[in-house]
Amino acid sequence: MSEDRPETHATAHETSLAKLEQAKRDVEAAEAQLEAVLSEIRVAPRAEKTAVSRAIECALERLRAARASLVEAETILAKETAPRP
Repeated sequence: MSEDRPETHATAHETSLAKLEQAKRDVEAAEAQLEAVLSEIRVAPRAEKTAVSRAIECALERLRAARASLVEAETILAKETAPRP
């Protein structure tokens, strides 16, 4: 059986924190992208509003990926902090 070595635990913890930070940046970027698109939509003529739909789709894809990263990081952290039998 392998024992948890301090450097292994620290590395896993650092990896988890890095994943959380990346996810936060991804969510912030997606929010900014959506805000920019919404500003464009408000002032665009009706015919041009369909052109921004792809930008909205990209922003939503980034949000979904960020959410998945957050779930993964939360799972890792939960395993790390769970009491050991």
